[in-house]
Amino acid sequence: MSILAAVDTSDASRTALRHAAREARLRDVPMTILYCLERESRGETWWHWLAGESSDPDVLRQRTRERLDAFVDEALAESHRPESWTIQIRESKPSDGIEAMLEESDHELAVLGATGSNRLEQFLLGSTTQHVVPNSPVPVLVVPKEASPHPYERILAPIDFSECARLGLQRAGHLAKREHAKMFVLHDTHVSSSGLGRPDLAPSSDVIERRRREAHETMDNHLEHLSLASDRVERILRVHSYDRHEPAEAIVEAVRDHGIDLVVMGTHGRGGMERVVLGSTTYRVLHRIPCPVLTVRSPLQEEG
Repeated sequence: MSILAAVDTSDASRTALRHAAREARLRDVPMTILYCLERESRGETWWHWLAGESSDPDVLRQRTRERLDAFVDEALAESHRPESWTIQIRESKPSDGIEAMLEESDHELAVLGATGSNRLEQFLLGSTTQHVVPNSPVPVLVVPKEASPHPYERILAPIDFSECARLGLQRAGHLAKREHAKMFVLHDTHVSSSGLGRPDLAPSSDVIERRRREAHETMDNHLEHLSLASDRVERILRVHSYDRHEPAEAIVEAVRDHGIDLVVMGTHGRGGMERVVLGSTTYRVLHRIPCPVLTVRSPLQEEG
């Protein structure tokens, strides 16, 4: 088993590399650093297009390797490197190269930089993250460039009570134990007025309170198997009395209000939280929070 760190030498991937190296050290496994040389329709690589260099394959790979060696030297102090690490260069789209590496080799975690702030970084990083996150067979850690690696102290697990959300919660609990961190469990839901037969009629306080009690009991059932001390878990339960609510907003607010430094969530939830990871909302969240997001994919694929 090993850690896969996909890099493109941007600031976000530099930070991601540091997080990947920390995970490799903590897990005592090797780290593979992957860089993909993508070719345009004219047969030139992106690096050639950016730098105006020779497109001779041997020259390009040599210069690319030299740049990557310098990138690693600048990003990782000797004391912060895992015991074993390698660099691989592939001529492919980044998303294809990452997917191939995950299929060919025995990796337990993929680490990517979050979408960059400028247009070039968004083009190179955004589409890759969007493809890899929902399709990766292993957990994916998406790291914004401002998230310096350090022991996690406050971990957020958004749940919608689906099976995949439960898997995300289990991973969050495992990390909370490893890091001696406090875990915050967020459930954000609403009572639909349309379900009352009168779209113009707001749910009564009794209906809302009943939904709150039901959600609290379900949350307790999910938490009882984690074996975390009660003072290391905080529940965040939000029940809305209106139809239009945005799960991403609940996550952003929880990160801000509770000083969260890691968000852990499943990627195949059935409720509103599903959209946060699989849809465009994911990237709105990543643009707005300063901490990494670890996505855990359910092994049970839904058909259709």
